[in-house]
Amino acid sequence: MHEHKAFWRAGAETVGFNIGLWAFDRYVLKGHYAYISWNTIKENFRHGFEWDDDHLHTNMFDHPYNGSIFFNAGRSNGFNFWQSELFAIGGSAMWEMFMECEYPSGKPRRG
Repeated sequence: MHEHKAFWRAGAETVGFNIGLWAFDRYVLKGHYAYISWNTIKENFRHGFEWDDDHLHTNMFDHPYNGSIFFNAGRSNGFNFWQSELFAIGGSAMWEMFMECEYPSGKPRRG
């Protein structure tokens, strides 16, 4: 059975979830990491990745849960397992590089 692949819908779900989570973190939780700007995005790309020092709950529950949402955006829109993994990778990369003012992988900026 050939199922129609809805790339734009899966992509919109992935991007939309990230934007919604960022808005919740920024405007409801007022998380320090959610105060982003073009400068913080540029700095994330300039600095690159660091070791993740998030809490155990974040690494063992929040990150896998978010990744499953991205993955299921692909699966529910007709993509196979491996193709859906690209949505998980893309959604995670989007969050790390664009959606928080901590260096990618969670270490806060100094200074």
